[in-house]
Amino acid sequence: MSEIQTEKIEKIYCNRCGQKTKHNVVAERIQEGFEDLRDEEYSVSWKVMYTMFECCGCCNITLRCRSWCSEWDGVEVKFYPPPIGRPLPRWHHKLPLELMALMEEVYTALQANSKRLALMGARALVDDFMNDKVGDIGGFNQKLEELEKQGLISKANRCFLDAALEAGHAVIHRGFNPKKETVEQVMDIVENLLQTYVLDEAADDLKKSTPERKKKSKTPSKRP
Repeated sequence: MSEIQTEKIEKIYCNRCGQKTKHNVVAERIQEGFEDLRDEEYSVSWKVMYTMFECCGCCNITLRCRSWCSEWDGVEVKFYPPPIGRPLPRWHHKLPLELMALMEEVYTALQANSKRLALMGARALVDDFMNDKVGDIGGFNQKLEELEKQGLISKANRCFLDAALEAGHAVIHRGFNPKKETVEQVMDIVENLLQTYVLDEAADDLKKSTPERKKKSKTPSKRP
């Protein structure tokens, strides 16, 4: 393994900043070698370059691995930890503890590009929400109906949730392998549902902190 001393700056994605930022190249290492293939009478060579970055803004550390092999058409590039495609909502820590923990696991699956696991987890999040609000009163349709009856969701939201749940059912029971866009749509729906926990509290706080409207005093009308 060889070491490269460098003072370079590159612009890469920073998970903490949530965007591409300038990074100092802290260190680089190179591993390389070759292997003779006797049966084929030729050799295969390979090289891997590890680059450690430090964000110039938040000091977050990222490792990049670039791999090359003489048998490949190009270079494979991976980042550790991988770039976060969808960060956890800032309000997720205000959820009930069990829902918060499950939501973090779902986003870990998203981070690992485990789309089917993420959809299964999203389905579980919706089910836990419904059980918390109306109890375990039966299947998903009964719970959705009760949520709508109690005014906890609108008719439109019921349709959205039904679509999200159906995607989860398809993964579990029909071997559905969703596209990234499908997962994003489901997560949009689930986030919108779970944020009601936070918005209820925020609305109460807002009402308490907003000064009441002053009542207009009635002045007697002057007669001519």
